[in-house]
Amino acid sequence: MDDPGKQITQYRQAALPHGQAIDTSDYQAYNQQYDQLAKVHSALKSKGTDAVALLGSLLQDEDNSVACWAATHLLPYQEARAIATLTRVAATSGIVGFNASITLQEWQAGRLKLE
Repeated sequence: MDDPGKQITQYRQAALPHGQAIDTSDYQAYNQQYDQLAKVHSALKSKGTDAVALLGSLLQDEDNSVACWAATHLLPYQEARAIATLTRVAATSGIVGFNASITLQEWQAGRLKLE
């Protein structure tokens, strides 16, 4: 997992089924995809801010779960862009919209620690 570009693809490939697992209440798949997301995010962070910033390419993803995860992980690095994406996703219905809303609420209250 050395190429950050490939890591962004792997990140999306974990975030997409993660959102699908939420919708179908498949918590085993949900947890498995979360573990993959965390692994890729950690690998990006180990390469520095420029590597993490590549998540910005996912902020306008057609899948709200992908955009929500990317925005969440970008909050400490690109706060304004991340908040704009989370606000957009929070305005949608369903669990992903609810998750975006709670993420924003917790970030703005200073209770969400991502580092």
